[in-house]
Amino acid sequence: MKFKYLVIGGSGFIGTNLCKALLQEGNEVICIDNLSSSNMTNVNLLKKFKKYKYVPADIANTEITHDATMIYNLASPTAPGDFKRDPIATLKSNVLGVINILESAVELKIPVVHLSTVRVHETDHLNKNACYTEGKRVAETICNEYSEKYGLDIKIVRLFSIYGKHMAKHDSRVIPQFITKALNNEDITLWGDGTQEDSFLYVDDLISLLLTIRAYSFSSPITIGNKKFISIKYLAKQIIKLTESKSKIKFVNPDFKAPVRNDIDFYNISDIWEQKVSLTDGLIQTIQYYTKLIK
Repeated sequence: MKFKYLVIGGSGFIGTNLCKALLQEGNEVICIDNLSSSNMTNVNLLKKFKKYKYVPADIANTEITHDATMIYNLASPTAPGDFKRDPIATLKSNVLGVINILESAVELKIPVVHLSTVRVHETDHLNKNACYTEGKRVAETICNEYSEKYGLDIKIVRLFSIYGKHMAKHDSRVIPQFITKALNNEDITLWGDGTQEDSFLYVDDLISLLLTIRAYSFSSPITIGNKKFISIKYLAKQIIKLTESKSKIKFVNPDFKAPVRNDIDFYNISDIWEQKVSLTDGLIQTIQYYTKLIK
């Protein structure tokens, strides 16, 4: 049986990969996006699918009138360069946008998969990233209240760092930055001593999870990422090695040590999903994608 999906923010990096996977299953997909952190490149890529429809709209001030079987909410800039460009718009997409989405879900009586971030655990609500982290935190609260009041099936998925194909050419996240610099043989600059760690999951593994959880309900948010944390310095060295680059690693303020981020518990879903793409294989595929992108 085929279904109809609403993918809010579906022309972005993760959204494009998700739309493509849903379409390849034979489903109908309606992508709603205002292109605030993407462009028509990904939309045009998916137009070859007859069951794909792109609707230009800002979910923060748009009422959803489309019928659907399920909603995937990815409506928020996620790269720092994007969400900092217009902090108020970022907040609106995460607060007003989520309310509009859930109001429609109540009317349609359909489930929602809401993508959030592990950064909701951060405590400084006035720092330079707060428009994103606080917006995501409030969005989770809104999801919880709608679930309690209306009995909505809402699955919250908190993400660590996701990377892979269909990231933008000038994406400000660490892997695209490092790959672009390495391909251009430019020095890679690290803040601090480079020992700060993060979790990097290839996008295909995330999409596999997002498809799998359609058949399940969860009582609390799912935290998803690569359970093997690596240092930023190791990441830079691997990218230089895999690109056979002449880039050098430079350190700014090497005495600074970033806070540890590897103390967040993962939701145990090993019985329904497992990571399949190793860091090396994921980086190779992403390097191949960027090699073509920046030519």
